[in-house]
Amino acid sequence: VSESSIPTILGSSDSANSTVPARYVSKRVDTTEKMDDIAVFLKGYGKADGGITVFVKTTLDNENFDNTPYVQLFPQEIGDARTEITANTSTGNSFREYCFRPDARLSDYNTYNVKIVMTAEVIPGEAGSPDTHTQMPYIKDLRAVPLSTPV
Repeated sequence: VSESSIPTILGSSDSANSTVPARYVSKRVDTTEKMDDIAVFLKGYGKADGGITVFVKTTLDNENFDNTPYVQLFPQEIGDARTEITANTSTGNSFREYCFRPDARLSDYNTYNVKIVMTAEVIPGEAGSPDTHTQMPYIKDLRAVPLSTPV
């Protein structure tokens, strides 16, 4: 998913989008050693038609960090079984734990940050009524673990 394909920020007046996102972007984190993988853990909960997408930005020695693109991480259940993540995977008021990992080895890095995009479907209002949206997913207990895989 490219930055340009992410719709406008939640609360904007553009009702032509089918989803609205909320974003969380972590601060930059420096590691003492070079890494080439990452695991991002979080607990997620929400209603149908919402979703959670996780990205990571990495650089070596903070080179050109602001212009480095984000790389999408993909969900897998704890236990390494990959699965689709949508907000309706949780039941009741319980949170489900997820792990997000890259599909391939990352370039060596020692600086990173994490971006999480939560989306909810826009439901167009009838004439004279405002648009509404389904409930935005909730997340908590975010943990990012930089890893170094053996060569």
